[in-house]
Amino acid sequence: MAKRDYYEVLGVSRNSTEQEIKKAYRQLALKYHPDRNPDKNAEEVFKEASEAYSILIDKEKRAMYDTYGHSGVGNYQGGFNYTDFNSDIFADFADIFGSFFGGDLFGGSRRNRRKRYGPIRGSDLQYTLQVDLEEAVFGTETNIKIPRLDSCSTCKGTGKTKDSRDIACDSCKGMGQIHYNQGFLTIARTCPYCDGTGRYIENPCLECKGQGRVEIQKTIKVKIPAGIDTGTRLRIKNEGEGGLHGGEQGDLYVLIGVKEHSVYKRHNNDLYLEHEITLLQALLGDIITLKTLYGDEQIKIEENTQLDTIITLKDKGVPYLNSNSKGDLHVRIIIKMPRSFSNAEKELLLKWAKLRNENIKPQSKSVYKRVKDILQ
Repeated sequence: MAKRDYYEVLGVSRNSTEQEIKKAYRQLALKYHPDRNPDKNAEEVFKEASEAYSILIDKEKRAMYDTYGHSGVGNYQGGFNYTDFNSDIFADFADIFGSFFGGDLFGGSRRNRRKRYGPIRGSDLQYTLQVDLEEAVFGTETNIKIPRLDSCSTCKGTGKTKDSRDIACDSCKGMGQIHYNQGFLTIARTCPYCDGTGRYIENPCLECKGQGRVEIQKTIKVKIPAGIDTGTRLRIKNEGEGGLHGGEQGDLYVLIGVKEHSVYKRHNNDLYLEHEITLLQALLGDIITLKTLYGDEQIKIEENTQLDTIITLKDKGVPYLNSNSKGDLHVRIIIKMPRSFSNAEKELLLKWAKLRNENIKPQSKSVYKRVKDILQ
């Protein structure tokens, strides 16, 4: 499925100001933030809005997007890339409002806010995968290897031993934040000792050192469906980072890039190629064999075929995703002119010119003399 236009996602125009973009994102975040909206689809809407906001609020990224679209802000070079789709850009607004007004965007005092210490869902990951055109046309399966944080099997992601207790942080008194007075302002900062949880583990797990997760290399089989195109993002559930404190696993998103082909050019689901024929084939017609991705095809070259003639082969293009239909193959005919002619060939051509009442003046003197003999 193609990605939606970022301006459409936020519901703003292409000439919208930074403040209008912030306002639009704030309204969407208030409505679809997972902490406020329990609907499962709300999380996907919030992720999509956050992704759009992260691009449009950045002047450089926005300029690239306005010029090149999604491909201008994507990475098709292949390889692994951590992308934390759970990163809450909306927290920026909360910090700003909390610093000046002592409250947050969701109501209540920031003195009562702290990070959740219960189950936390693992981050989603993104991997960019390059495939050949043939693999995109017919589909394939491939294995990818990614580094990721997985739930610790020893402590089941809790980060602590069985007999360990959770103790309130002495530094922030269990609030998760430390407050500083600067003039008439009270600034809140995340407690560096408990990482904003408000608590710490008495006896941390020795395997993961209290983190609840360990880094591993995971090999994952990815099924590439026939008809896939550059920019398509495949979602593999529960193959992202492991959750914390028993939270569920994140998802893995595989971003597809289709490599350019040496023969075929692709546009949507149609393929294009150029095929060379001789001058005589173009003049007299012929039956030629053309190699396609689906095998050899017999093509009829009509008599007196012109340069740049397009011959279309139905259903020899790229399949449509999740469909039995296919695009077409368009063959552009190129006529190869001979580099030279023998004297006998030139005489035949001049006889042909005489039959067509064309007054041809050969540049070769020897040929010109023989032509005079022919015409006399």
